Amino acid sequence: AYLSERQFRRRFHTAIGLLPKEFARVRRARAAVVQMLSEPDARLTAVAAGFGYADQSHLTREVVTVFGGPPTPVAERLKRIHHRNVW
Repeated sequence: AYLSERQFRRRFHTAIGLLPKEFARVRRARAAVVQMLSEPDARLTAVAAGFGYADQSHLTREVVTVFGGPPTPVAERLKRIHHRNVW
């Protein structure tokens, strides 16, 4: 891309509103919640391990930070929303 790392981060932040690391963090937490929605019987520990979280509490802390609530209630709220072309 012919950009320095700093310039890339600056442009990414301007375009997206998040730094690349923050964006990746949000995407990973979102993917874990989507997994919970698509496989309602999956254990939270298995979902956490599948997305590279150290344990269930690590996943829970990340989801609380990103979405403002624990994974199960967040997934329940998202189930009630009609999503088109989100998955």
